[in-house]
Amino acid sequence: MSKEKSLCSKRVEWIDIAKAIGVFCVVAGHTGLPILLRCWIYVFHMPMFFFISGMWFRDRKPREYVIRKAKSYLIPFYGYSLLILTIDFILFRDKDFFVASVIDVLRGEGSFSLLWFLFSLFFVEIIYYVIYRLIKNKRSICIIAFILALIAHYSRTEGVPNYFFWSSTIEAMLFFSLGTLFNDPIKIEKHLSKLGGAVSCVICIIIAAFEFKQTGRYLDLSDGYLCMPGLAILGACFGIYFMFCLAKCVSTWKMAKALNSIGRNTIVYYPLTGYIPTTIDRFLTALGYNVSSQIYSVLFKLVGFIIAWGVTAVIKLKKQESSR
Repeated sequence: MSKEKSLCSKRVEWIDIAKAIGVFCVVAGHTGLPILLRCWIYVFHMPMFFFISGMWFRDRKPREYVIRKAKSYLIPFYGYSLLILTIDFILFRDKDFFVASVIDVLRGEGSFSLLWFLFSLFFVEIIYYVIYRLIKNKRSICIIAFILALIAHYSRTEGVPNYFFWSSTIEAMLFFSLGTLFNDPIKIEKHLSKLGGAVSCVICIIIAAFEFKQTGRYLDLSDGYLCMPGLAILGACFGIYFMFCLAKCVSTWKMAKALNSIGRNTIVYYPLTGYIPTTIDRFLTALGYNVSSQIYSVLFKLVGFIIAWGVTAVIKLKKQESSR
């Protein structure tokens, strides 16, 4: 077995923990956090997921590669969309919303906004794969990805719509491309330190604050907007390194096992911890309850995590039964 395949077949605990912390950041980013804290989270939380996906890029035969990626991203995207649309229609009987959501699914937006990540990641992987098969040089692809990301960003600033998340996908491919340069977690781990993480965190905060002060906005991949591209990319890199250092540190804590489980099942936690709180909020509001308080928001998100944990526990049991 080659070194790349060996690395690909093994899970790395601190990377799974980084993904788990990333899920918490995604959930927190969609709450009423202070604007500076939200700016800081947005600088790195979605870029990190694409970066980690790039770390596990492996060249395969075209047909095998496309099928694997479709199973990993497109099937969950459309599966979740169908499930969410069905539940939503049963609960609210809102035909106009249902029709609009179907259109959103066809446009790649999913029936719930957080699902855009799965749709974009599929096309990020496919586009990168095609370029890689032509060039076979990861550093050159990073340069190409950077140029394409700038074009996508400035197209958005000129008002070009982000249909099918084309701009988000092109910009995300830059972080995926950067991740492919760091495909050896063992080597990366040797360069993770508490001091380096702390310094990176401070630099990331400074960049996020400066960008917001200058533009009134922040890096938002879902909108296809890089804010101040050069600084945003630099801030994302510092933020990703900080998250890796934090994850490595947390991997020695007692809570590491729980976080590791979340990181291994981000395909479950990522959409459910976003959709379930929103649905509970809409349902109780429709019944006439006032749930606008931030306390309710936190409670609903906690329910989302509990349900996602239950789903992963059931999946784990089913796998154990089938392996007997």
